[in-house]
Amino acid sequence: MRRSCFSLTVVIAALAGATTVAFSQTVPASQPAPSPAATSKPSAGSGNDLLVFEDIAPVVVSAARHAQRTDEAAASVTVVTAEEINLFGYRNLSDILRAQRGFYITSDGLNSFLGVRGFMRPGEWNARILVMIDGRPTREPIFGQTHLDQDMIVPVEMIKRVEIIRGPGSALYGSNAVFAVINIITRDGADVKNWGELKTQGGNKETARGEAVFGKKFNNGLDILIGASRFSSQGDDDIRYFDVHDADRNYGHIRDSDYEGAGAAFLKMTYQEFTLEADFNKRDKSNRAATYLASWLDPGRMAEIRDDVSLKWDHNVNSDQSLHALVYYSHYSYRQYWGLTDPEPYTYWSTAQSHWLGEDIHYDWKTSQKNRLIFGAEGMQTLSTQQRDFDTLNGAILDVDPSVNWWALYAQDEYSPTKWLTLVAGLRMDKIQRFDPLFDPRAAAIFKLGNSDTLKALYGRAFRAPNLYEMFYSSPGTNSPNPDLKPEINDTYEVLWGHDFKNGWHSETGYYLWRMTDAMGDGVKENALQTQNVGTMWAHGVEGEVQKNWANGARVRVSGSLGRAYDQNNDRPTHSPDALLSLAGAVPVYKRTFLALETQLVGPQLADTGDKSNITYITNIVLTSKNVWRGMDVQVGLYNLFGETALIPRTSVWDQSQPWLREPGPLLMLSVTYRF
Repeated sequence: MRRSCFSLTVVIAALAGATTVAFSQTVPASQPAPSPAATSKPSAGSGNDLLVFEDIAPVVVSAARHAQRTDEAAASVTVVTAEEINLFGYRNLSDILRAQRGFYITSDGLNSFLGVRGFMRPGEWNARILVMIDGRPTREPIFGQTHLDQDMIVPVEMIKRVEIIRGPGSALYGSNAVFAVINIITRDGADVKNWGELKTQGGNKETARGEAVFGKKFNNGLDILIGASRFSSQGDDDIRYFDVHDADRNYGHIRDSDYEGAGAAFLKMTYQEFTLEADFNKRDKSNRAATYLASWLDPGRMAEIRDDVSLKWDHNVNSDQSLHALVYYSHYSYRQYWGLTDPEPYTYWSTAQSHWLGEDIHYDWKTSQKNRLIFGAEGMQTLSTQQRDFDTLNGAILDVDPSVNWWALYAQDEYSPTKWLTLVAGLRMDKIQRFDPLFDPRAAAIFKLGNSDTLKALYGRAFRAPNLYEMFYSSPGTNSPNPDLKPEINDTYEVLWGHDFKNGWHSETGYYLWRMTDAMGDGVKENALQTQNVGTMWAHGVEGEVQKNWANGARVRVSGSLGRAYDQNNDRPTHSPDALLSLAGAVPVYKRTFLALETQLVGPQLADTGDKSNITYITNIVLTSKNVWRGMDVQVGLYNLFGETALIPRTSVWDQSQPWLREPGPLLMLSVTYRF
């Protein structure tokens, strides 16, 4: 049954201004890959041009499947670099995304869920965003999920940058790319100084983590990167719910049920035009919120295993044309148990396993100095799937093995009739088993209004196909299958304005409106929970961000969003705050020592009970000293400040008996990294 910002800004500006002059608003990205699935080799017709502009704007490859400046991309784009990941002490993808403009995180005690632009459907395992690793989609066929925590496929130290593409991405990437596409670009062996890095971390709650990275580019051109990490934490010993007082729920205490352990490994080998990648991740997590109405004395534990192997080929046909191909094999395994008490104490087990293949091939053709065309095909085939549940009282309860296969064709054209105007048009057709063909168009007009201003008018359609769990999972009295589910379709309209100030500040302001038809949500059939097409959903709002980086490493970013989501009855959905405000800043305090602070205010969220949560203020403070002794960095991080005061709505009445869930308490971590 799986289910005070302005004063700090002034201080940062003053400290940075006292030591240096301002420079461009973003840290230049590294030489990009030619496509999301490519290596760092420059693409046809783009490499030299982009090198000229790297000092003006960072480079993104995921918005159009080729390298381009962010101000040229037909989307609202953020690039998070490895330098930022280290400076702010990000531990996983959830940390990286939490304080980005328009994003927020909640948890059911087992997994983290990403809300985008004030909307989230809890318990769907992030199925409305698409996360990729070097252009390879990480969605899996049973749950359609994306992992954000310690179960993220690659260790965070393997990341070169994270590209965040807001808005619909189905015209290029298909299902799940409804609200955002997030592409994790991994490092190359050449990015590792000398030979390797070792990191050890320790903190309260018996928390420990170790990581090793080895990388090298040899004289014959062979580039190798190998990394592995191990994490464990006992978590909070006693999770207290003050509004729970009955003996059946242990008088409001969930004790010794917050353990988490994870291990990950990653391999990347590049030689000439070919790149081989392989990864492995295993995670064990205790059920800290007694999810699935588990016994508070025996809430149980979840175990997941994920592994992937992929091969990419990036071939420059000539200076204006290139061919890119990707093939991959993936496996995912899930197993969880928890205790139940009615009609007598017993243990329930839920398991799932899937194996699948995926392919993508596309052609990048710069037909003229003014026009660029990309067209390709993509597919996925399940080799096997199984959902199986059983318990110690009744034996076997569920055993189903449905398949899902799909193929797609797509094309996108970018035409620049003048230096100040670029027009983008794209279309993709997906044919997914059990559903009629789906067509997703995309259109954009990008206006360069002088040297300092860019205006983008964007439209896109995206979809999410029902996953196998939503269609076929069944558990007597709690979950009902729905094989008649239809894909949900989302149309998004956006206007974005970016401005570069002469003093180095950069701002971006935008308005969005989206309309989702046949939206999937929770319904009830025969007193059991069922995923249903619940009707039409809407959302609209405004977003804004200002940021600046200084040459001495200081930086500041303030962002906010104000909007509202509602359904066809004009009712607000749960877990959807109207307001978000984020601040991230770092200053040098002594030589190579930096103090970084990141905080996010999340407005009240509506619970299924009709009540509203309080405002949450999750804050992280990180002190980093670089190269304190012969390649050694030392970092101290205080995470999740004020988290214990936050109350977030439960996933649903079917998942937790308590109306509110609690964030973990503060975590203090000491980290030592040695580069050799």
